[in-house]
Order: sequence, then structure tokens, then C-alpha cells
Amino acid sequence: KRGWRYTLPNLEQTALLNIEYNELSRLCSMDQKFAHIPFFPSGQEKIARLIKRCPVKTINFESGLLNNGTTHIITDKLGFTWVSTKTGLQRYDGYSLQTITPIIGKDTFNINYPVYFFGLKDGAIWISFKQTILQYNPASNSFSLIITISSAGISPYNIVPLKETSEGIWCMQENKGIVIYGRNGKLLEHFSNFEPSLINKILNSAELLYQNKIVQNDDHIFINENGNNLNFTSFNKDPGSLLAINTPKKKFQKIDLAHNMVLGLACLADKLCVLSNSKLFFIGTDDYKTIKEVEIKKITEENVASGSMHFTDNDRLLLGINNHLFELDTEGNYRVELTDLNKNPVVAAGFVYQIYPDKFRRIWLITNNDIKRIENLEIPFTHFIYPDEKDNFTRSVYYDLQKNVLIAGCFYSGIQLYDTLANPLLRKTISFPATKNIISIEKLTNDEYLVITFSRGWFLFNLSSRTIRPFKIPPTIEPVLQPTQINFPNNIQRISGNTLLIATANNVFRCEFSGISLVSAKPLLPDRPEFRSHIISFLYDTYKNLWVGTNKGDITQITPKGELHTFSLPGEYGTRCIAEDAQQHIWMGTDKGLYVLANTGEILKKITRETGLRNDCIYAILPADTGASVYASSNMGISYISLNGAIKNFSKEMGLQENEFNTNAAYKSATGKFYFGGINGITAFYPASLSVINDSPFIYVTRLVVNDSLYNPSAGIWTGDSILLNYRQNRLRFDIAAIGLLNTNEYVYQYRLKDFEESWQTTYQPTGINYKLEPGKYILEIICHPILSSETSFSKKFVIIIKPPWWQKWWFRIGAAALLISMIAFAVQQYNRRKYVKKIQELQTQNKIQQEKERISRDLHDHLGVQANAILYNTELLKQDEHQASSVINDLHDTAKEMMLSLRETIWAMKKADT
Repeated sequence: KRGWRYTLPNLEQTALLNIEYNELSRLCSMDQKFAHIPFFPSGQEKIARLIKRCPVKTINFESGLLNNGTTHIITDKLGFTWVSTKTGLQRYDGYSLQTITPIIGKDTFNINYPVYFFGLKDGAIWISFKQTILQYNPASNSFSLIITISSAGISPYNIVPLKETSEGIWCMQENKGIVIYGRNGKLLEHFSNFEPSLINKILNSAELLYQNKIVQNDDHIFINENGNNLNFTSFNKDPGSLLAINTPKKKFQKIDLAHNMVLGLACLADKLCVLSNSKLFFIGTDDYKTIKEVEIKKITEENVASGSMHFTDNDRLLLGINNHLFELDTEGNYRVELTDLNKNPVVAAGFVYQIYPDKFRRIWLITNNDIKRIENLEIPFTHFIYPDEKDNFTRSVYYDLQKNVLIAGCFYSGIQLYDTLANPLLRKTISFPATKNIISIEKLTNDEYLVITFSRGWFLFNLSSRTIRPFKIPPTIEPVLQPTQINFPNNIQRISGNTLLIATANNVFRCEFSGISLVSAKPLLPDRPEFRSHIISFLYDTYKNLWVGTNKGDITQITPKGELHTFSLPGEYGTRCIAEDAQQHIWMGTDKGLYVLANTGEILKKITRETGLRNDCIYAILPADTGASVYASSNMGISYISLNGAIKNFSKEMGLQENEFNTNAAYKSATGKFYFGGINGITAFYPASLSVINDSPFIYVTRLVVNDSLYNPSAGIWTGDSILLNYRQNRLRFDIAAIGLLNTNEYVYQYRLKDFEESWQTTYQPTGINYKLEPGKYILEIICHPILSSETSFSKKFVIIIKPPWWQKWWFRIGAAALLISMIAFAVQQYNRRKYVKKIQELQTQNKIQQEKERISRDLHDHLGVQANAILYNTELLKQDEHQASSVINDLHDTAKEMMLSLRETIWAMKKADT
């Protein structure tokens, strides 16, 4: 903690460190020094530094912004990072920077100039630009107008927030100086006794207000009065000075830094750190006196052209010098340099202008070219590579635990040496004609190693002298062994201290060594045609069974009793590699997948791309320490594979040397570290480290396209986890992102629209998801977990409401139903009325008929009675007067005739009335 450092000799003659990175870090923290480190003859000394390899992502600008466009940056409490550029306000959604246009009521703010961010204690953000301050509330995803001032100034920001206290928010304001505003935008206090011209100078400075120009702690605000971090040549020679404001005492004071150029500021509760071009100054915040000075030369030998600083939450000081990013403790002692996965500086060319660590352990860097995002978590993979070599095609790996040196055989160039920190021990690969085509390395004595090549024979490599010479095989053994006949096999396995099993293309030999001498070589397979020139892999398992694979797909098992059993893998694909897991299952890697066999030879499982692998060509297998599981390299990275079906795939983007590896280029050290060789060096890792990721991401719909139009998230339809649309906005396309420590494509996503689809969709990049929906309420369910940590998952639900058209709304349906019922009731009423009227009419008719019948009856009664009387009278006349008989008879005839006619007419009329 007091800042010691160790040195190594010139890299051409460097030391073999006998300590792992974690042990080195522990010694650093305990203030212990190395002891008994074996050095080669030393030359000019170089500073040896611990480095921390982190994933570095370059953030792309959707607008194609030119260089030097970023001025400020902040992350809200939901994980979204806001960026100020020359073109205005942008927000990073996990994939790219999107332009944000605030909407407040009916007003739209088209911001096409830089802004300044200030985070409030409740999570809201003040956004300052020109004469305006807007407030963004992440909880409601909405903007509000806080302050508008009248100013004719040309400053990028006429008012800039500095610090929030119980009294209000301290600000710099053009032509006023230092002022305090309330959260509602009301001016509470104006310090008229402080000269506004100095504040105007700062607001109008050539450099836009970078974070390194203003810092604060609980009681103080510190402002860099002069200096230009964007143009080093424009520094003036005036004494460097700072403005210190004690907010509880409302006291203003200047801190004179003599002729030091102030490049950056950082602040803790009790100290202020100032970066100049030559020193780090630590100044007490109680009396503003210098506590300590640290020479920059103790951190880097480069001349300082640009600098920036920021303290992290764990009180580490992040220091940007030129294009490098260093981590120091609070005393200014060097800890590590943060680099990219290839150990290069975080910025390839240019400068680190601003450092901003957020609450998600991400470090954002504003550079002269772009924005870098660093995951402040060392990747679990270590990359072994000679950076100055064109060829790092590693075909074999051997780790010497006694000397703590890693020996790599490069197939086309020679031998490379590394310490346990993955540092090359030589500038160049050891290259001799004999060292080409190396496929296997095994230790024979303290300093001598057996090197087997493809078609060139066997050799001895001396580590101390770094020389190689042919291995002498006794004349009686060489004709049987035929050491040049090799089919790229997994061809060395140590059985005991002096006994090695070594395979050629024709057989597997039990070789006994005495020092560097081969004593005997006994063939273990019978001399059969199926073995000649076809052997490509073998394994001697726990039960002393010998498994041999050929390029024809045949598998032969020889038991300890000498019994020979033959199996065939489907498809007759050659077996590149064979391994035994902790539960004694036999794993065989082929060009078309991975097979798991029982000790009896029964195929238990076939694992291919269809079951979760990224590629079917399996190059090398190393068993996990426990369980029925292995790690396998392929043409598309490294995979963790379990017999129960669990698969985790790791790619170059997670820190591997490349996605393509090499046949049987794998080694497991006694400490449990795995080494896989590939086309661009070696990837090393501890399996336990692959699942230890402490991350709690937020899951969002980060981009919404409605009917082919990009929707503005602040337009009012998007509130929290709910999206409200009308019935015409039913064609949706959106992106999902997990906003956390990792990149968005380093999570595995599963999503579905509940009650719309039953099955879950799985992807690594959930973008461009399309749905066409009917009006209704839908729930979008999302589950994600880091690729390296499937045990921890996170879920989120979004509500999508598509409002129905007016004719499908409840009030319309109720009204329509009421109208329909009314119409039916009216129709029924009219029908009943007509029926009633008709019934009345019928009754009236019947009544009239009855009356007519009665009338007719009366008339008939009267008329027929008269005629009957007439007949009776005439009849009596006939009895009295026979002389008038003829006339009376005629009258009777006529009367009877009339009676008949009357009866007929009456009957006809009555029948007609009835019908």
C-alpha cells in the first residue's frame, strides 16, 4: 500500500516469475517484496507493471458525429448513459447512441448544441444548455422545464449546476457569478460580492466544461480557472490556480499552484487531487495545503500531453495520461494499468479527455475520437501471445509447475516462453529449422524437454540455454517406433515418473526413459491393417483401459487383461481427441460433434450444434474437476459441456485468443488452470472464475418502431414499463437490452408475448423483434442471464396496451346495445300495437256484423211477419170469397216469391260477411 515496485531485467533476458497474478496482487497489498526469484543474467532494467485486461467497447454514433464531438457524459439510475455532443443530446441504449428530443407538453426542444449534465440526489438529471435547464425524471421517463434565463451571451452554457446542498443547487450563471436555485427553478441567493467576470471566463473558456474542470465533495466545490485540456500547446505560463468554494461557510478562496499546468481534478472527502504535467498534488480540503506530491515518472515514463482523473466508489483513483488508463490508490501509488484484451492501451491513438465511472462498474472514457466503455472487471481469460510475432499459431502447450514457465510450441515458427502473468520471456520466438511443426512437448529432466514434431522426428529442448537438438533414439527401437510417422495425434500421456505413452500413426508405445535416454518402446496394439497409418488419438483411462481412435471413426478399447473391443462412431468421422471426465465417462471429439461413452463403449450422448454447440469440429478436451462435464475447444471458441445437457459457449468477444483453436493443443496444470492453444496464441483460465460475475442489469425495451416510424420515448406513450398505442399502431418492432456491467450481447435472452405465443424465443441479440397485434392488453416477458453465469437470471415484464377503435370501446358497445334493445322494443311495441289495432278493428267488424245480423233479423222478423200476415189474410179471403180466388192466389204467389228472395239475399249477405 506504500507503493513499492519490482523490476525485471531486459525482456531479452528476463526472469521466470514463480508466482501467479493473484499471489502477486496479494504480495503487493501486504507490502512484501519478492525473494528467491531466479534471474537470468540481467541487463538494462525495465519497470514491470501489473495490468488488468478488461473488455473495451467503442460506442458508435448514430449521427456519424465527427471527432472531438463529445463534451459531457452521465449515467442515470436506470443504467442509461446520456452523452452531450456537438449535435446535441444523445442516449446510449446498449447498441448505439440515439438522439433524444425532449417533449414538454406541446413544446418540443430540438437541441443541436452541447449540453451539461448534473445528477441530483433523487436520481433526476438537470440538463443545461444555452439559457435553459431541463429536468429529466428517469422514473417517469419525462422532461420538465426548470429554469429559463434571459441572456445574450454566446456561451455553450449560460448557467451550469455545480452542487446540491440542503439550501438548494449551487450554479454558475453568466453575468451573475455564483447563485443558488431551488429545485423548482426559483433563484434563492446571489453572491454579488464574488466577481462574475471570473465565472464568465470559465463559461466562455475554449474547452467545453469537462468533468475534470469541476469537482466536489460534501462541503466543497473546486473549479479549475484556466488551462486547456483539449489543446496542450495553448497552455499559458500563468500560475495555475483553482477556485475553492466552502458551501457550508459560503466562503470563496483561490488555491495557487505556482506554474503547474492543471490537467485534471479529483476529490475525496478529505483531499483534493490535482494532476499537472509533471506531478500529482494531494491537497487537504480543510486548509488547502499540499499533503503529498507524486512524480508522474513513477507512474509512466511518457511525457504528459493530456490528463484526466476520477475517484471511484471504492476510493481508487483512475488516472488517464495520454492514451493510458491507470488505477492508483488514494496515496498515488500505482496498482494496475487497465488495458484491452490484447494488453494494448485502452485508447489506440489519441488522448483520454474525461473519465466517468458509473454505478454499474463501467468506466466511460471520452477521447478525441470516440467514446470507450470499459467493464471494470478483469476478464477470466488470460491471453498468451508474442505481440511482435506474426505467427502465434500454437499447436502444443506444456506448463512447468516447478519453474513456473509455460512452453508453447508454435507449429510454423518455434518455441515461445511465458511467465505465469502471460508475459513473454523473450522478444522473439526460439526458431530453428528443427523446431518447425511442433505438436507435443513433455518434460524429461529438470531442464530438458522432449519435443515431438510432425514428420520431422523427436528433439530435446534445453530451457536454460534455449537450444534444441535431435533426440537420439536407439537403433534397435527406431525401426519399430517410426517416430516420423505421425497423424497429428494426441500423442503423449505420462503414466508414471519415467513412463510415457507415445502414439505414432501406426501404434501406441509404452516408452521407458532414463533421464534423456529412451530405454524401451513397447507397442500396445496388435499389428493390424486397421491401425497402420490411421491412429490419430488415444487415452489411457483410470481403469487402465487404452482407447485408440482412428481417422476412419473406429474406436478400439484394450482392457488391462489384453481384451480388444472395437466400436464405431456414427458417420465414420475421425476422432481428434479423447478425454475422461471426473466420473470416468469417455468423451470423444470428432469433426461432426462430441460423443460421450460409458466405460463399456456404449454411446450415452451425442452433442452437436443442434443441441447447443457453436461448432461441431472439436479440437481439444479438458475435463472439469468435478462432475460429468468438460471444456472443449472448436472452430468457434470454447464450450463448457455437461452430460446433463448444460452448455456454455465462450467466444473471442469474451477474451479468447481467437474463435479458432488447434487439435489437442490443451493442457491442465496441477493448480487447475486450463490452457488452450489456438491460431493466435493461448487462452488460459480457471474454470471456477467463469461463473463468478456480480451483475444486476436492468432490462428495457430500448427502441420502439411503430408502423415503420421510430417512436420518441418522451412523447408520452411510453411510461415506465407500459406502452400505450392506438388501434392503428399495431405493427411493432423493438429492441431489448440488458443494461448492466456487460455488453448487451454478453447476455442470453429469452422472451415471449404472453397469451400470444406459448414458446420462448432465445437469442444473444434481441433486436428487430416484430409483432402485429390486435387491440388488447399484452405482457412481454423477458428473462436474461450473463453468458458466463447462467445460475443467476433476471426477469422483466412490459405491458403493451393497444387501444381499440371507438366502435370497439365499452361506451360505444353499451350505447349500441342500448340502441339495439330500444329498436327491438320499439319494433315489438309497434307490432303489438298494430296487432292490437287489428284486433280492435276485428272486434268492431264483428260487432257491426252482429248488429247487422240483429238488424236483419229484426227486418226479417218484421218483413216476413208482415208477409206472413198478408198470406194469412189472403188465405182467409179465399175462404170467404171464392170469386176473388184468382187474384188472391196471385198475391200469395208474389208474396211467397218476395219472401224467398228476401231469404236468399239475407243468407248471401250473411255468408259474405262471415268470409
